[in-house]
Amino acid sequence: NTLKDIAAEKGGIIKDDTPLIIGKRQEEVYPIFEELARIKKAPIHITQLYYNDDDLPKYQLEMQIQLLQLYRKLVSNALHKTSNSQYRI
Repeated sequence: NTLKDIAAEKGGIIKDDTPLIIGKRQEEVYPIFEELARIKKAPIHITQLYYNDDDLPKYQLEMQIQLLQLYRKLVSNALHKTSNSQYRI
């Protein structure tokens, strides 16, 4: 399997109107995620924009990932609780 094949397979879990969180932007596969997210109307958040993995110890990186996963759940829950397909947070 190539990296592009794996990205396309992983992209299959993207849900409609649900934030997509990517750990690191990889130029080779980002267009795949970008297109799938566009189709699903899923905003993309790249954690690499919030930290430089060379600057943080591993436990801090793990905490960043956990916080972003929590953020994703909170946003997803807020979006699903709104009525008439209007999204409010």
